[in-house]
Amino acid sequence: MKRVALRLPDWAWTGGVNYVETVCRALLGHAQYGYEPVVLCSPRIGAPVQARFAALVGERLVRAAYLARGRRAGLAGAVVLGCNRAMRELCLSARCDVVLEAADFLGWRFPIPCLGWVPDFQDRHLPQLFSSGARVRRALGLNLQLAAGRRVLLSSEDARADCERFYPASRGRTSVAHFAVAPALAPGETDPQLHARLRLPPRFFYLPNQFWSHKNHARVVAALALLRSRGAHVVVAASGSPQEPRQEDHFERLQASVREQGLTESFLFLGNVAARDVALLMRASVALLNPSLFEGWSTTVEEGKSLGVRMVLSDLPVHREQVGDAADFFDPRNPAAIAACLESVWHGQRPAPGLAEQQAAAAAALLRTQEFARQFTAACDQALENGRARGRRAA
Repeated sequence: MKRVALRLPDWAWTGGVNYVETVCRALLGHAQYGYEPVVLCSPRIGAPVQARFAALVGERLVRAAYLARGRRAGLAGAVVLGCNRAMRELCLSARCDVVLEAADFLGWRFPIPCLGWVPDFQDRHLPQLFSSGARVRRALGLNLQLAAGRRVLLSSEDARADCERFYPASRGRTSVAHFAVAPALAPGETDPQLHARLRLPPRFFYLPNQFWSHKNHARVVAALALLRSRGAHVVVAASGSPQEPRQEDHFERLQASVREQGLTESFLFLGNVAARDVALLMRASVALLNPSLFEGWSTTVEEGKSLGVRMVLSDLPVHREQVGDAADFFDPRNPAAIAACLESVWHGQRPAPGLAEQQAAAAAALLRTQEFARQFTAACDQALENGRARGRRAA
């Protein structure tokens, strides 16, 4: 059984943590593809996250004090000397055959084959959300990976098109693995106490994205204000981490906007909720709402698909790629368009997905998780072959 090393993000990036978990579950559930995960973890990462991965991968969770120094530690050695020596020793001691190199560069002489992973190219589409230094670091990191001969793993064909457009050297060296998740609930499973426990009204849209600027909560609030101005009452319940490292006051400004417009009964802040409650909220909602301005491949949309819930999504190419026409779409930059879509779905006559739809969605999700495991391990195999080829050339 070959081993692939996955490093847990050591900052407030829920999507990155979820991606590592998704890869782990796919590999552990489909051992026929010949890989098992090794998770590299800084001891500074929160105890709940460490416990979550310890339960998932057992002794393959490797806690290393070196990782607490951050991803820039060892970068100078990787660039100048060709190898991040501390990471080399860590990965060799963990008997890793491939390393997923995400937001990192381990060097052009790193002895273990690396597979670069880029979740998206948000910095190119929404540059105003990134400092000039952050944009330079992102571009430099991928250019270094490409110069070192890495293969690049992406999560969507939309991201592949971006990669090959912005980084022409990547053409012919990209792989796509659409990550997928198994349903968190059995078909028909609900919690009759959910509304009382979380103080929810009978009907609501559910928006489970963390409160980052590009997730576009502010325009949803503006849409609710438009609806209220014409006497329509629609409720959106939002959960997720309030941390936005790029704009530290973003969450507070959003809360203030809701209060100032008198929308505290229309836009509900649920805080961080347990993973099981996220699934229960999706199933209990009128529809799952994702108004994001940009996505690489949405975890929340995957979770909604696996549960067979109705979805209301921003009209992004990647959302179309992810769900086809199985959603209601709106222009995410236009609060009036968001309001019209929410109102139409809220008052629509379409029945909620029933047990048969949930069973079909669950079966389809299990097939997608197997396909993700196949795609991901195929990319790892290609990284291994690249490493062998480079070794033969060096010899």
